[in-house]
Amino acid sequence: MEEDYVYEMCPNCEHEIEMIWDVRTMGYRAFCPVCGKPFMLCNECLHPDGEFNGCCDYDSRTDTCKLNKKED
Repeated sequence: MEEDYVYEMCPNCEHEIEMIWDVRTMGYRAFCPVCGKPFMLCNECLHPDGEFNGCCDYDSRTDTCKLNKKED
């Protein structure tokens, strides 16, 4: 498994989080090591290969996006 550092601001506790994570195998939803609440790794989606793609379809009403679908 190829892991990289990911950096994200937790929207729940507002701490900047740095952790080793592989979005290809572990997905784009993680749990904050500070507050324990789930959050999305949006920076990894919006900057694949280091380039900004600006393509986000997150829906706050359903807490879903193209990479985080609700299970049926």
